[in-house]
Amino acid sequence: MKRSFLFAFCFFFIHFKGNSQNTARENIRAVVETTDSLYRNKCKAFSKLKKDVAGIPFTEAWEYFKSSSLYYFSVKYSIDSTDYNEEYYFDKEQLIFSAEKELYHFPSSKDSIGWSALYYFYHNKLIDYETLGHGKSEMDDWNPEKEVLERLAGRKKELSGIINNGN
Repeated sequence: MKRSFLFAFCFFFIHFKGNSQNTARENIRAVVETTDSLYRNKCKAFSKLKKDVAGIPFTEAWEYFKSSSLYYFSVKYSIDSTDYNEEYYFDKEQLIFSAEKELYHFPSSKDSIGWSALYYFYHNKLIDYETLGHGKSEMDDWNPEKEVLERLAGRKKELSGIINNGN
């Protein structure tokens, strides 16, 4: 009797814990979809933001959207043979979702290899993530929450400067 009760308890705990995480992801995805549909109509694009990293010049293309409680921005750029894309979604000034993509193009062929990650946040805490491809997510010391939040802090400062300068 105790064993069947314990089994039932474990089943319900795992089932409902998994479902609550799925529900959180579904809610975040719904906000992302709403933001995307609003963004298509009211996006403010910034382009030709020239930068230089380790002597390699490149151009970042920024897109920005803000409504009453939702906002979104993305940054796209290429360095050498790799294309990068970062996206950030916010609800009530809180990061709820981020995505990053890297696509490396082999110089001697038309082939490419990609890596991407989707990050789900709640109150600045990473609650779940998905990665595709080989890349930094295979490193033992990779800390996705720390990496995304640190990069976001720098990007928010840059975005504030872009908005204030009216680019």
